[in-house]
Amino acid sequence: MTDQAIGLFPGAVALPRYSECFVCGRNNATGLDVTFYYRNGRIEAGFTPKKEHAGYRDIVHGGVLAALLDEIMGWTAVVSRPVMCMAVEIAVRYKTSAKAGERLLAYGELVADKKRLILARGAIEREDGTVLCVGEGKFMPLPDDEQKRVIEYAGWGTRFDEVFQRIQESRRREG
Repeated sequence: MTDQAIGLFPGAVALPRYSECFVCGRNNATGLDVTFYYRNGRIEAGFTPKKEHAGYRDIVHGGVLAALLDEIMGWTAVVSRPVMCMAVEIAVRYKTSAKAGERLLAYGELVADKKRLILARGAIEREDGTVLCVGEGKFMPLPDDEQKRVIEYAGWGTRFDEVFQRIQESRRREG
């Protein structure tokens, strides 16, 4: 059942997924299978880690949480313009551990769009609001030709531009 189907992100705009991606891929058996959404000015996601994502005593590996923060913060650029980015710097502060099987909520927010650099922040929390980790990142927009290759490779067609337009419409409604 999708996050939207269970009412976690009502009215949200679902972002495109690449089937083989470690974080968002549906067909990646070892991946996280996360769907990202735009809602209320930020990118949001729900995630329930599996035993395969954990180490000692079912504690989720910090690298898994960092990968989720990387992806969710990287998507924040689409709030201001239709561009995909790659991380150039990420800082993560871990506050407490997450357990396999525990439902987690993540969000990313655009801090600044400086043309050549996107600044973002994010967090992962338990459903009760306990903050597990926070992150800050710097992301570089892909050059136009590289972005076209990524969109073609992912098989999105016009979906990326359509999602950007839906986000802009949503932003206008949000005021």
